[in-house]
Amino acid sequence: MQRPYRVGSSCEAWCTKCKVEGEHTIIAMVESLPKRVECSSCHGKHNYRLAPAPRKPAKPKASGSRRFSGKNAWERLTADAPEARPYSMSERFAADEVIEHQSLGIGIVHQVQPGDKIEVLFKVGKKLLVHGR
Repeated sequence: MQRPYRVGSSCEAWCTKCKVEGEHTIIAMVESLPKRVECSSCHGKHNYRLAPAPRKPAKPKASGSRRFSGKNAWERLTADAPEARPYSMSERFAADEVIEHQSLGIGIVHQVQPGDKIEVLFKVGKKLLVHGR
């Protein structure tokens, strides 16, 4: 049986500074429950909290869309790519279009940004280029 809480007594609570459940001293109460506590380890003062609920695992990313993160993304995306179109600032490009830049090589248009810019994934990484000027 749990003893009644009172100011100055100890209780188990989640420490927001230590990120563990541990012993705390009650420093303020509302009705019969602790409101503020002080951690016995780090002496941090915070609202009384029970241990947080475990987090749900992250949802897997949708398949079918082109993702541009992780190692070897450029190799995976260019392996089955159609013939590249030469890059020119005066030409307009669409998302997922394969282009060939004079100095950067083969790239895939990741995103068409508002105005006259495109984000392109090259072997060296993402680059922001202009188009349609």
